[in-house]
Amino acid sequence: MCRIAGIFDPSLPNLERDILKMRDAMYRGGPDGAGIYIEPELGLALGHRRLALLDLSVAGHQPMKSADESIQIVFNGEVYNFQTIKADLEKNGYQFFTQTDTEVIINAYLFWGTACFELFNGMFALAIWDKKKQQLILARDYAGIKPLYYYISKKKLIFASEIRAFKAISPTWAESEDWKIPFLAYGHLPEPFTTLQDVQPLPKGSYAIIELPSLQIFIHPFYNYVYSEVVNDEVNAVSLVKKKVEEAVERHLISDAPLGVFLSGGIDSSILTIIASSLTKHKIKTLSIVFEEQAFSEELYQKMIVEQTGVEHHSFVVTNQMLREEFSQIMEAMDQPSIDGINSYFICKFARAYGLTAVLSGLGADELLGGYDSIRKSKLLKSLSLLPSFVLALTNYSPNEKIKRIAYLEDENLCNKYLFYRGVYSSRQIADILDLPVKKVLDVLNKVAVPSCNSNNEAQQACHVEQHLYMQNQLLKDTDYMSMWHGIEVRVPFLDKEVINACNTIGAPLKYNFKKKPKYLLIEAFKDVLPAAIWNRKKQGFTFPFAKWMNMIVPSIRGQKFEIKYEKLTQSLIHWSKYWTYVLAVSSPKDIIFLKKGFERVCFFNLDAFASMGGIEKFNRALLYGLSALEWESYFMADAASMYDSYGDDAYFANPNYRCYHKKKGLFVWKELLNSYKYKQVVLGHVNFAIFGLLIKLFHPTTKIFVVAHGIEVWGKITGLKKLLLERCNIILAVSHFTRDQLIKINNINENKIVVFHNTLDPYFVFPKHFAKPQYLLERYNIRQSDKIILTLTRLAYTEKYKGYDKVIDALPGIIKEQPNIKYLIAGKPDKMERERLLTLIKYHGLEKHVFLVGFVAEEEITDHYQLADVFIMPSKKEGFGIVFIEAMACGLPVIAGNQDGSVDALQNGKLGMLVDPENQQEIVATLTKVLQGNSYTAGQKKQLQDKVEGYFGYPQFYGNLKKQIVN
Repeated sequence: MCRIAGIFDPSLPNLERDILKMRDAMYRGGPDGAGIYIEPELGLALGHRRLALLDLSVAGHQPMKSADESIQIVFNGEVYNFQTIKADLEKNGYQFFTQTDTEVIINAYLFWGTACFELFNGMFALAIWDKKKQQLILARDYAGIKPLYYYISKKKLIFASEIRAFKAISPTWAESEDWKIPFLAYGHLPEPFTTLQDVQPLPKGSYAIIELPSLQIFIHPFYNYVYSEVVNDEVNAVSLVKKKVEEAVERHLISDAPLGVFLSGGIDSSILTIIASSLTKHKIKTLSIVFEEQAFSEELYQKMIVEQTGVEHHSFVVTNQMLREEFSQIMEAMDQPSIDGINSYFICKFARAYGLTAVLSGLGADELLGGYDSIRKSKLLKSLSLLPSFVLALTNYSPNEKIKRIAYLEDENLCNKYLFYRGVYSSRQIADILDLPVKKVLDVLNKVAVPSCNSNNEAQQACHVEQHLYMQNQLLKDTDYMSMWHGIEVRVPFLDKEVINACNTIGAPLKYNFKKKPKYLLIEAFKDVLPAAIWNRKKQGFTFPFAKWMNMIVPSIRGQKFEIKYEKLTQSLIHWSKYWTYVLAVSSPKDIIFLKKGFERVCFFNLDAFASMGGIEKFNRALLYGLSALEWESYFMADAASMYDSYGDDAYFANPNYRCYHKKKGLFVWKELLNSYKYKQVVLGHVNFAIFGLLIKLFHPTTKIFVVAHGIEVWGKITGLKKLLLERCNIILAVSHFTRDQLIKINNINENKIVVFHNTLDPYFVFPKHFAKPQYLLERYNIRQSDKIILTLTRLAYTEKYKGYDKVIDALPGIIKEQPNIKYLIAGKPDKMERERLLTLIKYHGLEKHVFLVGFVAEEEITDHYQLADVFIMPSKKEGFGIVFIEAMACGLPVIAGNQDGSVDALQNGKLGMLVDPENQQEIVATLTKVLQGNSYTAGQKKQLQDKVEGYFGYPQFYGNLKKQIVN
């Protein structure tokens, strides 16, 4: 069992690099060795990773060549009848130097040519390079047990065992535009679809001859499914099934590495265990999965078989916590989307931990011998098919999800019959999910095809599509990539060629007897050794408690369609598989989250975060970013809604999860109140959400409500609804100690519910490494390098005259007498009244050449303005915290702030900068003069200041505080 890859591309500059990338992207499927073969002048490269099971020595290394070196092969799989073929070849003069089936394939090809593939009984995907014929031959086994994907154009060929190998050499490989349509219908990707554009599977039971260098390709089938139905006697049929299954198990036990059996406690695995234990001299190992949820446990039946056979058995418990811990690995292991496979991931993981390299699985028995409910439904299908097509089409509009599937019978083909049995979403539902015309959906679904069925028996047709769709594209594919992820070979004796051929000779009425048990012939074949308690009970598939666990799995990008699906899931209106299919279709695996604390949703309601760029808005952005990060850490689902914003920003928070109401207050309150039942925790970004927050508390008393308190909005005497909100909320997040103290002293708020929650530097803030005045700003403002620059950056509003920049203007005349080369830049867009007030003040002091209202500063230029200055000053009296102070200091700039508000927190009570009395002009003059007369900070001092600010107010500190409050 291995992984293979190949490239033919004469234009490729570095064949070796690319074949290694492809090969090693699949390293987990071949941990025991690796090799490559390259013909650089031709542009051909083959790659191989080995999982050793036969001839564990270096003799089994691949790529392997023929004795005359005319043949090179890379091979993935096992040929179980290789010893018989080897004996025939030895009679014809062929010599062998290894104990591998790989060498047998080489010589079989040399002797019989491509006809050799018809002889092989096993699972295989291989590539043979015939140097003499200048042909590359790709082949895949009769049952499609092993995958083989390829891309071919006029210029190059690429093939591999996994889709991830194609992405390894081309990370930007285009996604197939249609793959979501069949996935939403089937819950897996039926052949010929893959997620990558123009990458397709080689059809099972076929080989492709590719001429090099012309790249002409000829695909030939070597195995066909034909139902001869010549065996119609029950005694003969039972005897045939028993004989062929026992012989298949014996063939599948050939291994030079540790081998065991998956024992679920069902009919198929129990039979395999019974047979295998009777055929081996040593004690065979078996393993199973059990759950804490007893309804899903088959431990009782597993113990019956263990006691009967004396095998060495181990049960492994899978819990919700384990699934959560392994979830990211499971998503990475999933080579192609599938709603199944998680169970295979765990059983293979445990098999490896148990010391096994290969295991037998009962996969295939249900599909061959009628173990599924589709056999029973086939009678119903026959009756429904008699209805007029318009009646069948009307079922699309039924509220019942199962009835909707009847609409597929409007077009009577094998694939639509399967979708009636197992379809996930109807064509109209798919069109709605993907916003596509129904015709487009139907056109794409019509590209799915299965081999024709030569039987008119509905039950046989049901099993036929189960084999070629469900088993082929879901069970086998999932088993392959999950087993290889753990370096485990899964063998499937029920898909032995002789077992398949034998089952296909049995008449359908005998094989699928509606009046008797499912898999009746298999039960009869082993009834003498199989406990009645195992076969005489309701079928229980190999499944997990997904219905219970699935509501903890969510996509990171959500929208209204997700909300509808999720609502239906949590109310048990849809099966978990529908929800899971939807999640996998709308999200890439890396964007799916498994919540750590169980189902929990948090919502942040803010006035605005992106419409402007003041301190509150920056706080809101940081909070959005933090909530998004906590969601990525899988603590909860985070949503947000803004009353005033018209847009969000994906850099801070996923846009589909950020609802903007464009200043439509009434709509905001109405719609978000209707949504509020979803949330266990709510963060209100401002006390102005009082009536909204109180209504949430009224309707949902257990919802935990946080209220952010910034500054002046809570410093005065608060009454009415705002006071009521502060009293009834759970936690108040005060941005500074000053705000906290005001809430306690003036408004008598319980101090135990107030938490100091400082603002932070923007998560994307880049600390300047080089400290120099930007030349473009010197030129823009006509400033000389020798000039001393004072900077204030704030919102300039006539109603916010407490910022203190006017006090700085008043102080300048006294400073300029000593230092005439001073320039004071006041940055921010002033309103009309404030502009007139400031210009009048500047003119009054005669400072037209020294004070400049520079207007709005673009966000990308803010750091440069800090770099331009020699000191930042804003002696405000009503600053909640003062984000500009920590930004300035993060640029290495000395800062002067007022000592009567939240600025004290931003400057850490003077540890980071200088605090002055905003009403004391002499103190402002003295402090500014001292800074401007002194030497500018050295680069080392600026870096030291940066480090201090980052330590106090860097985003990690903010995030840690948020996590402490919201998660704990």
